[in-house]
Amino acid sequence: MGEKEEDLLRRIDGLERELAASREKASRLENLFENSPDILYYINSEGNFIPLNDGTVDVLGYPNDDLRLEKYVAKVVHPEDREKVIKSFYDCVAAQTPFVKGLTFRIVKNSGEVMWAELYSRMNYDENGKFLEEVGILRDVSERRKMEERLISLNRNLERANEELQAAYRWLRESNDYLKAYRYEEDIGFLVDSDGLVEWCSEKVISFTKKTRTALIGSCLTELLAEDSIEALKKGLRQAAKGITELFPVRLKGQGENTAIMDVKVTRLTSRQAKRLWVLFQKPIQS
Repeated sequence: MGEKEEDLLRRIDGLERELAASREKASRLENLFENSPDILYYINSEGNFIPLNDGTVDVLGYPNDDLRLEKYVAKVVHPEDREKVIKSFYDCVAAQTPFVKGLTFRIVKNSGEVMWAELYSRMNYDENGKFLEEVGILRDVSERRKMEERLISLNRNLERANEELQAAYRWLRESNDYLKAYRYEEDIGFLVDSDGLVEWCSEKVISFTKKTRTALIGSCLTELLAEDSIEALKKGLRQAAKGITELFPVRLKGQGENTAIMDVKVTRLTSRQAKRLWVLFQKPIQS
């Protein structure tokens, strides 16, 4: 065998090995293509939607039929998303868009189950801009969509919780401001009969008026008020005797000629032996 024949045989052997490798690679690609969990499709220049892999049948449960795009969309796409899908296709054709990325919509399987799909495709045109074909992938993103919806729901709940927390903070601030405006110093209290005669008084009364308890007990409560506050106290005593309790302001005499504006609350105390009134003078601390 000559040198040329040996060289030819080596070349033939190399080509056969390359061909075998190419066939093996093509077989793997074909197997991957046919068993892909994604929906692979082709739309030709006439607008026919052509499923390319048998996985489409497995995923959707519909026969692998070639249909006009509009009919396929009407058959497979969720009614609420059909207009969006058709509009996206024709808008892309009108704008000669080369790629479609991430168009998300719902597909209704033959079983009635709803699947969220995400579309990626390549669209080709001739030199005049006329649509030739679209080759694309529809990927099942239902689980991701559920997670996104759950995250949206959690964020919405978090916003509501935050609003409620802010409302609680406002209530606390307002309550604190209210308490600051209306909290009182140590009480100045008198136990009196229905005519206003003092039967007992708190320690704060003694320190405020600088009078002894002996001097205070038996005296009339009106004696400790400025002239312009006496009628208000008498009215408060009469109402309290009837069970009506209201808060009203008076001017209470202190040491010498000093007076202090006080809020007065009169409460009826009833026992089997007698009816008494508890008269509470409270000095507001302004915020």
